[in-house]
Amino acid sequence: MKRIFLALIAVCFAVSPSWALIANGSFELGSYPGGPLAPLSTGSTAIDNWNVVNSVRWVGDGWTAADGIKSIELAGSAMSLIHQTFNTVAGGLYRVTFDMAGNPNPAAPDTIRDLSVTAGNSFATYSFDTLGSSTAAMGWAPKSFDFAANSSQTTLTFWSNDGTFGPAIDNVSVNAAAVPIPAAAWLLASGLIGLVAIRRRKVN
Repeated sequence: MKRIFLALIAVCFAVSPSWALIANGSFELGSYPGGPLAPLSTGSTAIDNWNVVNSVRWVGDGWTAADGIKSIELAGSAMSLIHQTFNTVAGGLYRVTFDMAGNPNPAAPDTIRDLSVTAGNSFATYSFDTLGSSTAAMGWAPKSFDFAANSSQTTLTFWSNDGTFGPAIDNVSVNAAAVPIPAAAWLLASGLIGLVAIRRRKVN
């Protein structure tokens, strides 16, 4: 009976996902070009695990980060975009969490910074008001975003059209919230439970 019980546990673990976390979510790793706000253009591989489209600013000591010492500003003359592809389980539910702020430069024409996030077939938008913020007190706000994976790999994308003064992101993470167990695994588990029940009847 003990062996059957252990086999049942093994089945449950076998169909569980390996939790796919985003890599370098705080943008600390890579080849930093130097300066308080380092501009990166399309194709840049300076930030480990992340890909850049158009332009972003990799912020070092330009302002206080939410986690560690670096963060990202999505700002440029065109759509500013950064993305990473990671392993998922099709049908699995995932939650993205990140901290959001915005460039507090008083030269900006307004104080609102807009950000969009996409993953799988899901899309969300967020706004941050920099009024009262400063480089020493950015006012980082936690955000979350849920999506269902539709393949074995998913691309998480942050983008903005704000222009010269954009939204900032830091402390990005992805956690698997719940993944459906395949029907075949349930059948196998049910069979094992049945064997346990039969064994108990024989013993009694």
